[in-house]
Amino acid sequence: MRAIGTVLRGSKQAHKSIASSLYGYRAGYAGMSGLPRLSALNKAYSTEPPKNDPKPESPKNESNSEQPKENKSETDSERFPSRTFGGPEPRKERLFPESGPLSLPGIGLFVLTAVGIFYYFTTEKERVQRERQEKLRKVEYAGKPEVGGAYELTDQDGNRVTDKTFHGKFHLVYFGFCHCPDICPDELDKIGDALDILDAQAHTKDKVQPVFITCDPQRDPPEAIKEYLKQFHPKFVGLTGTIDEVRTACKAYRVYFSKPPKVAENQDYLVDHSIFSYLMDPDGGFVDVYGKDKDAKFMAEDIASRIEHADMNKLRAKVMKARLTKSPDLANLEKQLEAAMNSEGSDSHGSKQNKVVVLPQVDSHGRRLPTRNDAREREASEELTIQQMARLEKETEGDDTTDRELAAQIVRDSGFSNDLEYMNDNVERLSRRRQEKSSEQRKQAAIQDYKKMEAALDSCDMCFKQTENPDGSTLLNPPGYPMIALGNRVCLMLPNREPMNDGHCIIAPIEHVAGSSLKCDDDMWDEITNFMKCLMHMFAARQKGVVFLETVLSVQPSKAGHCAIECIPLPLSKTQDMPAYFTESLVSSDDEWSQHRKVIDTTVKTTSVAPKDDLHDQDANHLQARQAIRRGGFRNRMTAKMPYFHVWFDPYGGMGHIIENSEKFPPWFGREVVAGVLDLPPAVYRKPRRLKESHDQRCDRADEWKKQFGWSKFDWTKMLEAQ
Repeated sequence: MRAIGTVLRGSKQAHKSIASSLYGYRAGYAGMSGLPRLSALNKAYSTEPPKNDPKPESPKNESNSEQPKENKSETDSERFPSRTFGGPEPRKERLFPESGPLSLPGIGLFVLTAVGIFYYFTTEKERVQRERQEKLRKVEYAGKPEVGGAYELTDQDGNRVTDKTFHGKFHLVYFGFCHCPDICPDELDKIGDALDILDAQAHTKDKVQPVFITCDPQRDPPEAIKEYLKQFHPKFVGLTGTIDEVRTACKAYRVYFSKPPKVAENQDYLVDHSIFSYLMDPDGGFVDVYGKDKDAKFMAEDIASRIEHADMNKLRAKVMKARLTKSPDLANLEKQLEAAMNSEGSDSHGSKQNKVVVLPQVDSHGRRLPTRNDAREREASEELTIQQMARLEKETEGDDTTDRELAAQIVRDSGFSNDLEYMNDNVERLSRRRQEKSSEQRKQAAIQDYKKMEAALDSCDMCFKQTENPDGSTLLNPPGYPMIALGNRVCLMLPNREPMNDGHCIIAPIEHVAGSSLKCDDDMWDEITNFMKCLMHMFAARQKGVVFLETVLSVQPSKAGHCAIECIPLPLSKTQDMPAYFTESLVSSDDEWSQHRKVIDTTVKTTSVAPKDDLHDQDANHLQARQAIRRGGFRNRMTAKMPYFHVWFDPYGGMGHIIENSEKFPPWFGREVVAGVLDLPPAVYRKPRRLKESHDQRCDRADEWKKQFGWSKFDWTKMLEAQ
């Protein structure tokens, strides 16, 4: 037993020595990740009882147990005072630990970061708002609101009038009602005072027509309006009508009016309405609006400046037309223009004004588009009307059309299946439109398109060049082509190269239209058709026929030239064979295998619907008659999104061809066919010699052409001069 006790005492000493060495290892490498395991091992091998635990009782078997003698020699703790033996000391609890996610430095850093982020976003938001306000104040991008439109009302004398009744002079339109106690009389007095100021000046006298439109037609008959307007100014014209007619006029001018819903028959009431005076130009277009904050003097000065500007533009147009036609009144008109410019310069002498450049909104093809009101911006999720879809197609032509957006949605859909069931289940996602561009993005896009248009105008020989005079005024110079006739939107000119034969001429829009005539609007096409008809009648009087040719080799505005339709006369005996010649030539053109038909018939096929003689349903009969569709036609069968060639045998159509390879298709294709019929040499139609002519020489050549063919008898533009 004594041997066993000795062994046990030896094992305890060994365990104590191991624990001491382990604690020394922990003290030397306290930062290592194995610290908790060493602490647990220290507890396991420690022979000292915990402080809070009761002391263990000594064994009762005194005979077989012998108390160990104390070793009074130097202990390990005395030899190594930096080490800890016997067990870890209890740690002191702290409010914030030295390490971990909730340490005091970490919390301080988090608070400082949060304060910094809050301060940054607050100051950044204020800075962005300031920059926006500064840009709005300095912006040189403006548009024309869509105010004004067609209406039909009854004037104060009982006559039916429309919006076109007041065309020819500036007119100031105000909406109100005769029973208004204070606001309407004040505004009408202000308009009357402004008219008195304008009539006192010679150049603005009798050039503004005031118009009053009632918002309360139930209580404002024509005779009541006539008596009411006598109090303000004798030039006032009062208009009234049915409630639907008045509502149509108010809607055209974006005027709000509201009548109380429940009103007795003889009960007095007030009509809530917009308080603005709308200034319209002689063509019925919107010019400006004046609110309650504008006095009579301001209105008179602003209207007078706009009248002077319009008169100056008319005088410049007359001078330009006189230069083109070599009119004997040219010298007199130039003197009037010079006197008007000197008068305008003397009036503004000494006044320093900032020059404001109005940037029109143009699409990617250089066509001007009216700007829409930002207050009526459509949301991306809203359904579009037919008018909005047509406008969107014009604005985004060549950029992001509806088909491209649908294709983009299909590409993003990895699980797309080309079946109706899948499309019906995912119609909302597939038809989701892209978000509208911001105002800044639209502005930058308009600026880029405007620069492209200006570059195209500078390099185009068929465009009217605008030059700036030293006094700041501008003047339009005619193109380098002999001018035959000028319409409002389209002109007739002679080529600036050697013509193929006598009578060779060109129909072109005055405004720069890149490439295809399909980009022209309805007004342009009306004038193009008028020129075609007049030329056909003129050549028919001399036993000649005529063909009209158009070749578009590129749809990119930067590469496409000015839109032009060539008119080539030929003997009447050969005119009937021209469709066969062009058909044979088009079939053999391009590659043998093509995606489109070689020849596309563009003749107009009309289907008329005769209305039934039914007095009880005239509206339905009228609607049925107007639903007569026109099948075919150049504008319905051809597209401006692809290069093409087209020939007209009359103003109503002919045949077309889609050019699939523009590099191989000759630009003189149409002229080559005509030259083959007329037995002309290749030098005439391939690259004719350019004529170097002065302005007087071009005018002389145009006059000779007019006399040779008697153009004055067939010139439809004379009707415009009479207007």
